[in-house]
Amino acid sequence: MGRYDNVILPTGGQKLSVSQFGAPVKAALDDIDIRINASNTGSTRCRAYHTVGVSLVSGNLVAIPFGGESWKTVTAMHSTSVNPTRMIAPVNGIYHVDIGASFTANATGRRVGQLRKNAAGSSAGGIQLFTLSAAPAPTSASSIAFSDDIALGQNDYLELFLLQLSGSGQTSEVGEFVTYMNMRLVDFA
Repeated sequence: MGRYDNVILPTGGQKLSVSQFGAPVKAALDDIDIRINASNTGSTRCRAYHTVGVSLVSGNLVAIPFGGESWKTVTAMHSTSVNPTRMIAPVNGIYHVDIGASFTANATGRRVGQLRKNAAGSSAGGIQLFTLSAAPAPTSASSIAFSDDIALGQNDYLELFLLQLSGSGQTSEVGEFVTYMNMRLVDFA
């Protein structure tokens, strides 16, 4: 006796639909479909970058919006208009994440970058994954960079927050290779 011997087929030669198997089967098939679509792209990945400077008041963490995209193979990973601070995992998996950020030249204080998961734009929200700090550079931009593999669930998202402690206001640096976030699926969880 097969697994589907007790399935009641529609009458009149109608095709069987996924919804007739119930929610657990539909959820499993949806997950398979997402995984197939993700793997068909060659790699599920997105690179977004900061395009408009944000005022960084000394001592305040600020979520950085990414207004430009170098590439995006899955539409759901990032939007430049809706929640542009977020890089979203379309499927459960291990993602390789690279971030870079630059701060204008200033001789005092520290420069800090923080990556948070599911923070909803709040520097106190979600889960802090890492914090990097750099010494100020009096005549050139200070930079921070981070690269690691991070486990994310479907629809988890990452946000980059920046902080400077110069005692005066500064503006975040912009550009495709200046302040950015890359996220690439490397393995299914």
